[in-house]
Amino acid sequence: RDRLDSSNEYDYRIDTEVLKRYNISPQMLQAAEPSYAMDYIENLGSRTVFAQLKDLKVPTLIINAIQDPIMTVKDARKMASLVPHAKLVLVDKAAHEVYKDQPLTTSKAVLEFMRSIK
Repeated sequence: RDRLDSSNEYDYRIDTEVLKRYNISPQMLQAAEPSYAMDYIENLGSRTVFAQLKDLKVPTLIINAIQDPIMTVKDARKMASLVPHAKLVLVDKAAHEVYKDQPLTTSKAVLEFMRSIK
């Protein structure tokens, strides 16, 4: 669950479903040794979708939260490296629902990206 001010009951239900879907226990995320949890979560990056990213032919913006426990910065960087001409924006003080945690920052990133497309 996001530990930021924007968290609410709806976020909790969605986050709970994500953790359940990927078989991640909340205790793993709160472990005294976070490297175990992060190693487990980073395995999500091996999903087959990563293999298809190189085939994208359209301008692509990847926005990722620095504090996202599900899609890590490492995974976002990997994604961006696989997509031809991708732009990666890393947003601080945000978790998995970056657009809710930092709406102005993400909106600005999207608008700047859209303006840059020729």
